[in-house]
Amino acid sequence: MTLSRVVTAAPAIIMLVAATVMLLWWIRHRDDE
Repeated sequence: MTLSRVVTAAPAIIMLVAATVMLLWWIRHRDDE
């Protein structure tokens, strides 16, 4: 894998991970109520 490909993919991967964490946190927070 080339460095340019990693740099191009990094923002999408970070956004995907952040969205997953946010969704899991929201579901857990919602279940607590």
